[in-house]
Amino acid sequence: MGPPGFAVMKALNRDEDIALYYTIHDPIGTGAYGQTFAVSPLDDPDKRYCMKIQPKKTANSSGDSSASESHGNPELELMRLFKEIVILNRILPKHPNIVEMIDVLVAPEQVFIVTELCQETMERFFPQCDEASARRAYGQLLDAVDLCHQHGVTHDDVKMENILFLDADCMQLKLIDFGIAEYRPEHAVKRHNNFDPLEWFSPDEVLPTRNPNILQDDIDSLSNLLLAMMCGKPVPFVTTIKKLQTWYRPRIERFSPAAMDLLSKIGPKPYGPDNKRDILKLDQIRQHPWLTGEEFHPPARNVKELLSQLEHDLTVLKPLLKDWMVTPMQILAQNQVIIPEYEIVGPLKRGDQETGIQLVKGTARIPDPRAMKVIQASDSNPPIRIYLQMLIMLRILPPHIAYAVRHMHHHGVVHMDLHPSHIVFATNEFTQVRIVNCSKVLYVPQLAHFRYESFEPEKYLTLELLEQMAREADFQADISALGRILLAMMYKGWVPALTLVGDGELGTEFHSDAFDLLSKIGPEPYGPAQQDRNITIDAVCNHPWLRTSSVC
Repeated sequence: MGPPGFAVMKALNRDEDIALYYTIHDPIGTGAYGQTFAVSPLDDPDKRYCMKIQPKKTANSSGDSSASESHGNPELELMRLFKEIVILNRILPKHPNIVEMIDVLVAPEQVFIVTELCQETMERFFPQCDEASARRAYGQLLDAVDLCHQHGVTHDDVKMENILFLDADCMQLKLIDFGIAEYRPEHAVKRHNNFDPLEWFSPDEVLPTRNPNILQDDIDSLSNLLLAMMCGKPVPFVTTIKKLQTWYRPRIERFSPAAMDLLSKIGPKPYGPDNKRDILKLDQIRQHPWLTGEEFHPPARNVKELLSQLEHDLTVLKPLLKDWMVTPMQILAQNQVIIPEYEIVGPLKRGDQETGIQLVKGTARIPDPRAMKVIQASDSNPPIRIYLQMLIMLRILPPHIAYAVRHMHHHGVVHMDLHPSHIVFATNEFTQVRIVNCSKVLYVPQLAHFRYESFEPEKYLTLELLEQMAREADFQADISALGRILLAMMYKGWVPALTLVGDGELGTEFHSDAFDLLSKIGPEPYGPAQQDRNITIDAVCNHPWLRTSSVC
């Protein structure tokens, strides 16, 4: 029946006779098809292997949903075991990234499969991996799956639990557990040792499948694992787009644009293609510049042309803002009011004031509340203004510090419309301030001290638009607005422009430093005349009154 395999099968008279060959040490785990243990051969006790002890008749007590229908059926279970052994021992050649079968021992009631012992898990690898280690591990995983596919094998269970590292240094990855793998000879382009399927399987067992996308499941799993490496934690195979956007975002500080580009071509939605037919094939994935090391040239986009299209089609916002450093956008179907993940509760009020914002709740198991602003294009709010607002909030400013005016100025952003109605608190303890309206923001890159994640203005904005914003931007307008807000705090109410309040009406509980700051940034007559204002936001935040507080 063809050349011998890598492991010569041994027949045991009794199940207990396994002790004549191996010493069984600590348990490693329990899977759908049996338990695994660390073992050492009696003739070489210093070596360590992994032994899976598989009863010939199994009942699925592990609760593993990936277990097949063969559980509890001795005939089907034996066939599954036979198939796993043939795949690893005959069909596939040895490969550095596929677990090696060392030994197979068959007893009256159990089968003992001995393989290499791996030391480290993917779950521990995810948080620590970076660009280099992820590229190495992912490339090895692709090599393993590609070898399987070339020989007509679909693993069908490529997941975190079935990918281990040989040693704790995570340098060599191994694809393990071929318990539900399938052999599809019609997809094989190579045969190891002239393997003849009909010597091992009946003709019915190797009939061509009717599913033309039989290899796609493995590629879907590879897509999921790339996102897991990039976000630093396991990603569920079945989850909502909302959760992927919120909880499983790529760590853009660790990964290059080339990695982001590959994710955009194979990743799960919303990071990858909307249509599965657009996902790269395995050979195309392996040739991607992120994996080959070739210089990556991101596809050029004509910002001027896209901005002209934006005038009559707001969905152009998606390609304009396509950048995996922000939450990917969703395009709603025609006449669709809201995405399925949310349900509109009603108008949101802050105090007695209408906000023009809708209060929505998630339709997931935990209906967390959210605020949803519906922005419509109009003569007073043209599409370009909507684009600038989204660009600055999503891409130019770091999201976690966007509420701080100082950081806005440091990133070249002027708010231009600071007002109490545009400032809210994230909690009822009044400790976390948030700016919620940036509809009039302007961006002046030449005045920026920092660029968030190396933001490149020319990728998103035309020279004409940048020049126009530079002419209109007024950093002092934001500082003057802060002065009016400070006066409102001290007066305990909003003070109209050019209104004088009595000295006794200002908050006596405020320190003299607060009055000093008011004299520098407050509105006339409490602060300097407009032409005399030249204080910077850094000077404001370094003022003694603010240095002793948590405001700036």
